Amino acid sequence: GIPYISKNRRKRMKAIAEELSSGNYDVVCLQEVWSIKDFEMIKYKTQQQLPHSHYFY
Repeated sequence: GIPYISKNRRKRMKAIAEELSSGNYDVVCLQEVWSIKDFEMIKYKTQQQLPHSHYFY
């Protein structure tokens, strides 16, 4: 979500991270993760299940 504009952005990003960390995925692609802080939070919470990541800007 876009910082300062998207409603409940932090709550939604945390929910996405929780889902990804509890699932069994081989590949995950996320579009429109605008904030590097959101990316870093998702990366931290999913590092055991999804050890490889890259942030394109």
